Amino acid sequence: MSLDERCQQFHEAALGTGKSKSPSREIATLRKFLHRNQDERLSNKASARLFDTIQIYIVQKPIDEVDIDLKEGLLEDSLKMPFTVFSTKHKLKMIKWLEDVRGGSCSSTSSTSNTNKE
Repeated sequence: MSLDERCQQFHEAALGTGKSKSPSREIATLRKFLHRNQDERLSNKASARLFDTIQIYIVQKPIDEVDIDLKEGLLEDSLKMPFTVFSTKHKLKMIKWLEDVRGGSCSSTSSTSNTNKE
């Protein structure tokens, strides 16, 4: 199977149209795929599919489907990829998402600690 085909499968699984496991398992598989293929030069189409897949998991999937730690881990791994995988434009967008994810987790933690003090 080519990298383009595998990236397409990840995208279909994220959309829920292809064979898919739970979002948590798909994210784990995607992270392993990124680690194994970080030295590969992806086509523009494959890179775009991966970016869209990450966007679906980060932006569109609710927290009850995808844990914040998984989202944060996926973004951190994606940002570590060389520019042959994700472009500067992609990485800037991922940094924004990472800040949003971390901001969301920090605010929920601080509101919980404030509730416990009362």
